Amino acid sequence: HYPTLLARALTSRGFFFMAQRRDIDAITEYSEAQSVYESTHDMEGVAAARNNAIGLYRRIGHEQLTWSAAYQTLRHVNDLAEAQSRHLYLGENALSAIELGYPSVGLHYQDMAVRMLEDELSHAGDDESPGQLRTNLGIALRARAGIHLELHDPAAAEVDLAESVRLLADDLNDDPNDDSPKHRIATIPRAFRARLAEIDAQRLSSTNRPQAIAKLSEAIRYSSDTVFQTLIASLLLQRAELYRLEGNRAAVTDDLKHAIQILRDEEKAALKANGQAKTAAEELWSAYFSRARDAYQRLIRLYVEDGSNAEAFEYAEKARAYEPLHLVLQRPDLPRSFREHIHADEPFRLEDVKQTLPAGVVLLYYSVLESQTYVWIIGRGFSERLTLDVGEKPIREWTRKLQRLAELRNGDRFNTVVSLPYDHLFAEAIAIAEKRLPDAKLVIVPDGPMHGLPFCA
Repeated sequence: HYPTLLARALTSRGFFFMAQRRDIDAITEYSEAQSVYESTHDMEGVAAARNNAIGLYRRIGHEQLTWSAAYQTLRHVNDLAEAQSRHLYLGENALSAIELGYPSVGLHYQDMAVRMLEDELSHAGDDESPGQLRTNLGIALRARAGIHLELHDPAAAEVDLAESVRLLADDLNDDPNDDSPKHRIATIPRAFRARLAEIDAQRLSSTNRPQAIAKLSEAIRYSSDTVFQTLIASLLLQRAELYRLEGNRAAVTDDLKHAIQILRDEEKAALKANGQAKTAAEELWSAYFSRARDAYQRLIRLYVEDGSNAEAFEYAEKARAYEPLHLVLQRPDLPRSFREHIHADEPFRLEDVKQTLPAGVVLLYYSVLESQTYVWIIGRGFSERLTLDVGEKPIREWTRKLQRLAELRNGDRFNTVVSLPYDHLFAEAIAIAEKRLPDAKLVIVPDGPMHGLPFCA
């Protein structure tokens, strides 16, 4: 009987879940709010609900749904009455374009956001409070500074960063007589200060890595007092890369493990809140649990390079098995022998796999990285690891070509192309497996772009 009130309640729940990092729950609430707004022909409400979904899809890591939501919102963007909502729309489009590898397109969107906010601020009447507009403009300029750095324009980034600090500090400055940069920054909320320090670090990363690392440490310290745990994970990953360039492998390992743990804690909280993932959201859950893929890959590579094969396997298994294992552990008929090998609800370790594999079975366990692939050949009581000189991009291309040729029923061309993944991914591993255990039954555990390859062929 009160659809507008219901829609606002659903929107508030969506915001609450978003703040708790329960992104999929937040999307569900915003989707329901959108349906209610549509039933009352409230196009501003529809646009606002879709607008919020763009950032959530991007944060989860689902590119297709991100751009779909952005395109759908475009039809109603003129219904967004508030400047803050239009800023959110343009800013999310900018970030999405950057993540797809198009920073110039991202800059175009961010320029539009800055110009729109500057125009709104210039027309703000005396009876209006321009504080929120100044804050939004400060945020927009900070974001644009980051894009300038992506495009290797540090001078433009520095100009935007200085103006961002001025705007964000203006409304909170408790001493108008003290206009020093240090005092201005001290008045800015800690979450904003973390973002400013992050942009500073990106600006310094190519000229002064130690200072850039110090700035990222400052950003992490500011973020630790906020609810933005995913921001901390992102900052740790950035700092890990700088430590790698500095040759500090121990610090790299610590930062990668810390970042992964933050994301894992979020995943655990999400699963605890939701129980079994809803079928309708399976597509989102898959993307959600793949967010830390880059961090896992970097840590796996570090462990392999250090000769720590068991640790590398452990993180390769954690990268893919946590959510399926959570579902398996809910079963009441799970064998006791299986549970005995579960450590703190985490997947099997290498020794566990070696002990529990049936006799006569050899596991080919793959971990695909950007420029190389690791494969563990595991049987009862033994394991061996290979490093293959083929990475994610060619494997993805083989998978795409083979699926297309199968659709076209082009058998001759299919047989030619299928020899490529066999030669590069399987031939050497199969030879080792046959040497170790003749007539073994092979079980292939693929990774990433390998899903979709015709293993039987």
